[in-house]
Amino acid sequence: MSVLILALSAEGPTDERFLPIIVQRTAQALLLREGRTVTDVLQPFVLKPSHPQQGRAETILAIARQCTGYHALILHADADHDTPDRALRERIWPGRDLIISARAKGEAVCDLPIPLVPVHMTEAWMLADGEALRMVLGTDLTSDLLGVPKRADELERDANPKQTLAGAITQALAARPQRRRRLNRADLDEPLARQIHLEHLSRLPSYRQFVADLRQALQHLHFIEQSAD
Repeated sequence: MSVLILALSAEGPTDERFLPIIVQRTAQALLLREGRTVTDVLQPFVLKPSHPQQGRAETILAIARQCTGYHALILHADADHDTPDRALRERIWPGRDLIISARAKGEAVCDLPIPLVPVHMTEAWMLADGEALRMVLGTDLTSDLLGVPKRADELERDANPKQTLAGAITQALAARPQRRRRLNRADLDEPLARQIHLEHLSRLPSYRQFVADLRQALQHLHFIEQSAD
């Protein structure tokens, strides 16, 4: 059995709780369908630079230095826009370029960065499976009553999915008896990441792009045959 070891650079606490599980499950699904051998996928290690850095690109390089020996480094940045283009251009590619330059100079770095850019933000992915959200919230309210879009194109057009998720939580809690209306928002992230059906996430173009980029990396690493679709 082989082992896949990934690192993750995430933008915030919610992302650090939610995304490692989604990345792990996605890699497991890919390798189960297309892998060359049985592979144990470790949950990605969330890394931060040991010392403050001047900017985002320098932070990415510092993390790449920390995870030498890992197979790949997942670079998360919320698009905060209708497309991932600006986030890639401003917050992912400069760091990738520093990694490439460091590697060319003979420096030991993890030199396989994989972008992960939700549109508009990670919360859009968290809303992708209404049934999973209802299960985690412990509510029978429909998506309509929770204020959650049903269609994938509506999810990625929502400029503030964080607010939409907060509204859904508020609606779910309001329907509970008074004694059960307290909820720690952070406690939802990991259970939701485990409950979401990847088929529902696959309706979102930004997730499909991540899957394509991850598949390409796994082909490069020879975990998946180059001819796999």
